[in-house]
Amino acid sequence: MLRSYADDLEFDRDDLGAWAPAIASMSDIAIEDALVNYIQHDVYGALQGGVAVLDLGGAPVAQLRPEAGVVPDFTTPSNRRSRPAPTTPDRSGAPRRTTARGLRARPAR
Repeated sequence: MLRSYADDLEFDRDDLGAWAPAIASMSDIAIEDALVNYIQHDVYGALQGGVAVLDLGGAPVAQLRPEAGVVPDFTTPSNRRSRPAPTTPDRSGAPRRTTARGLRARPAR
């Protein structure tokens, strides 16, 4: 599905920031503030900080390495200021989430 949005938008797929409009379209989030927060903090915050997926025993299963320099090509409404997502790989205050498979996801360290 994301691929079809990318095909329609015709952008450089090697540019991680250029994927933001396609991700926004796919999200189907209608509230602008929620959409901006989702793109800037949830999606690109994870890209910038990295993510490690652990099994129930705490052993690493998968890892997304931090891409600190990645910036979403996504316009923030001009009537407010948005805080950038943390760029440090140690986002120790971030919540751990349990996935449907019982895996715990947390920011990479």
